[in-house]
Amino acid sequence: MSRRNLRTALAAGVAAGVVTSAIAIGGPQQQGGSTVVVQKVEVKTAEAKPAAKAFAPLMKIARPANLAQTYLIQFRPILRAEYHVVRAVCRPTPEQKKAIARDAEKMVRKAAEDYAGKMNRPIPPAQRAALDPRRQIRDGLADLVAKHCSGEAADRYRQEMARRAEARKRLAARNLVVLLDQRLILAPEQREKIEGSLIEHWDDSWSPSLLSIGTNTRYFPAIPDSYVAPFLNEAQKTVWQATPRANFFSNSFDNRGVMRNDPLEDEELREARLEAEKDDPKPAPNANGPVLIFDAGAVAPAAKAAVKTKK
Repeated sequence: MSRRNLRTALAAGVAAGVVTSAIAIGGPQQQGGSTVVVQKVEVKTAEAKPAAKAFAPLMKIARPANLAQTYLIQFRPILRAEYHVVRAVCRPTPEQKKAIARDAEKMVRKAAEDYAGKMNRPIPPAQRAALDPRRQIRDGLADLVAKHCSGEAADRYRQEMARRAEARKRLAARNLVVLLDQRLILAPEQREKIEGSLIEHWDDSWSPSLLSIGTNTRYFPAIPDSYVAPFLNEAQKTVWQATPRANFFSNSFDNRGVMRNDPLEDEELREARLEAEKDDPKPAPNANGPVLIFDAGAVAPAAKAAVKTKK
């Protein structure tokens, strides 16, 4: 067996027992050939570790029954995060939390249905930005807080949302200036003026996702010349005019991965979700391939099995 074939067998995990192979190990060259040393190489297959088997259930294969359910799975981490803000800012009572959670479940399901029905056809950037699930969920929770909590709590939540929106706008504008600086080599005063101009004339369609700013390096958002060009010199204006500009779209929603049975899910959200899921359609056949979904509910039993294995 040649060295190449031996490596292939080892990588495939099919080598077992004792393998005898002729391996050239750099002997002195002789006329008509080279010195070859034959040695025995013992190759043993690694036994499967019980701990590794214990964590196998973490990744499950599933496909939601329809597109709305697919988006619903992606929207849930946003709902959980925003609900934590509601709890921290508004301090609702247990009864109020349950009422908000029940209505929030209906709200996030409707948001997923609207998104699935409208986002898969051409629509203007402004309408696309308005369908941003983060915005829909925040606005929906604001209505629910006003409905179920006191007026003072609702005012606190609206103020918190306004501060967060302003902070996100400034962060997105600064990141866009960083990308522009990489192309134009801006002076400090230019960066400051362009950032201020973008904040003053901000359009949410320029940054549908903070993650998209760093990952889309080919295009720059379709920002009008009047918000950037007045602060550039002639050489920089030439580069700016040649820069491809388009409002790009990201379905990541600033999320990474899809999770079910999130251990951070609040109990009232979990109860509302489980109650609503009783009427959900069954998963569709896997005709187009599987969707990997991280099942956090399997972490605890898997971890316990791993601890027992070590003992």
